[in-house]
Amino acid sequence: GTCRRHTNAWLGPEGTVTPLHFDSYDNVLTQVVGYKRVVLFPAEQTKWLYPKEAGGGGVDAQGNVSAVDVEAPDLERFPDYARAAGLEAVLGPGDGLYIPAGCWHHVRSLTAAFSVSFWF
Repeated sequence: GTCRRHTNAWLGPEGTVTPLHFDSYDNVLTQVVGYKRVVLFPAEQTKWLYPKEAGGGGVDAQGNVSAVDVEAPDLERFPDYARAAGLEAVLGPGDGLYIPAGCWHHVRSLTAAFSVSFWF
């Protein structure tokens, strides 16, 4: 079969946030310039991550984005999030992180940053 590959470049200032979501492809996130914090949750924890319903446009279209703000979770609205156990990594220049398809991840740029994702 044919292997689909996609490359995405991400450039942003300090404080840029990508909300908690998962991708449909395996991903190698490579950091070129600056630093990013990545918080990862395995797909098995989806039941505690409150996926938004698919539909509409923008980032919510696929149903792969969490309603939880990882950096300030509202445990009254999302009590089961307290059961989720994330892993944290800080990526710097030259670092790469493999993120399997379906693995939830939240990303914050700790500095101005440039990174490249290789999806396959």
